[in-house]
Amino acid sequence: ITTNGTIRLRDFGPSVTYVVSIDGPEDLHDALRGRGIYAKARATLAAVPEGFSSTVQVQCVVTRHNQHRLEELVQDLIGEKVDGMTFSFFCPNKGESSPLAWSDAAEREEAVDTVLRLKEKYRGFIWNSDRALELMRPATAGLVTANCPALQTVMPLYLEGESLVSPFCCHGNNVDCDRCGGWVVFAHAAKIPGPWDAVLPPSRPYGALAQYLRQLADPASRKALAREFTR
Repeated sequence: ITTNGTIRLRDFGPSVTYVVSIDGPEDLHDALRGRGIYAKARATLAAVPEGFSSTVQVQCVVTRHNQHRLEELVQDLIGEKVDGMTFSFFCPNKGESSPLAWSDAAEREEAVDTVLRLKEKYRGFIWNSDRALELMRPATAGLVTANCPALQTVMPLYLEGESLVSPFCCHGNNVDCDRCGGWVVFAHAAKIPGPWDAVLPPSRPYGALAQYLRQLADPASRKALAREFTR
């Protein structure tokens, strides 16, 4: 369940994860989300009761504007009732030039290095995998986005009026794939084989997600999965 954290979280059990969006220290977050939203999100986190069984995760979207202040946010949150946090990287629209957007993966690499350093310093609290972050470097980022795993693993749904529609991807219909830094894209790429392996070989065997996608690629296995799903 993704939320801006402005309403109290309910305990739906250990199979549910809350993803609370906080995009920087208070001044930067409120400039994007609205005045007072950071304080409301922090109050929501502080109100999580003892014994709360749903996972509480914070996700920060890293931008060119906030990349030098990420540790301030980590230090603010590390004492809160937060199980861990992840960093996604800003996905601009095609042709976008803004204070938030990097021009390419090479310019973004400094921000990737920053998150890797934070992961090392706050190990256990920062949940991005090392491999997912390394795949965001210029040598492999384009291989990932040109063969986007999220197009296989994610079904995005947008609410338009009273209907649900499925856009091109979870970032919309006009996203600049060449500059995509979406957490789900690189997190999933880190877990499945792809052309990026020729540049950055995996350090361990692939697991359940790779096995599931192999099953989907096989017509007989796909039918078996469908039968299992509809029982």
